[in-house]
Amino acid sequence: MPALATVILTRETDDNRELLDRLTARGITVIDYPCIRTRLFPFRIGDLENGSLEDVDVVIFTSKRAVRAVAGAAKDILMSHSLIGSVGPATTDHIRRIIGREPDIEPEINTGEALAKAVCREFTRSSVSGSGTAGVEFRAIYFRGDKTNPRFREIIENGGGRLTQIEVYATERPQMKSLELRAPAVAVFASPSAANHFFDVNPALVTVIHAVAIGPVTAWRLREQGVSVVAEAPEPSTDALFRVITDYCCRKGEKL
Repeated sequence: MPALATVILTRETDDNRELLDRLTARGITVIDYPCIRTRLFPFRIGDLENGSLEDVDVVIFTSKRAVRAVAGAAKDILMSHSLIGSVGPATTDHIRRIIGREPDIEPEINTGEALAKAVCREFTRSSVSGSGTAGVEFRAIYFRGDKTNPRFREIIENGGGRLTQIEVYATERPQMKSLELRAPAVAVFASPSAANHFFDVNPALVTVIHAVAIGPVTAWRLREQGVSVVAEAPEPSTDALFRVITDYCCRKGEKL
């Protein structure tokens, strides 16, 4: 592993901790540089119009932060007949630990759009088998952040769903100081917001950052900003990020 390899981690510090430790152990210099701060809006079941999930067919999570925000309603979700949709492994882990159930729906590709399509397929199958509601219609609650892809609602509604969106957290820019880099470095971005915040504060680094993106939407935003995206992690797990980063540093470390 090249000794001069430097990696910048832009997620919140708690999310970075395990990856930081593993990269440091491999001799990589790591800069913990959070570009996102999360503010939760704790949700309880009484916040719903009818105070229950009785008429809800599926509850959907595309972020572990949303799962944390609904911890006060965990027992209600656990005991309900509603299916649970999860975007991917990190969110699923939080659903297991906080709600105490396995998700019923998880897409092969860990994006919000893929989850929305998987939810629609689930209720199409249920309708055909006679185990679902009449036709393909189903009722869904989506616990989300303040920023979301409008395609999510479009896919659900085109698939026969009646969607209620509940905002349970917001992502904000923390206090950030500009970075002074002596050489190009690898930076890991988990969301378009993190990319926006990073380059708002560090506009001069657009041409020197080698970006690792988590997910295609983040990769698209980085390329739109003129940043070189050198790799896309297939999922936000520590193992996946560690493999992508170390593989790239081994191949290109002499240039970093």
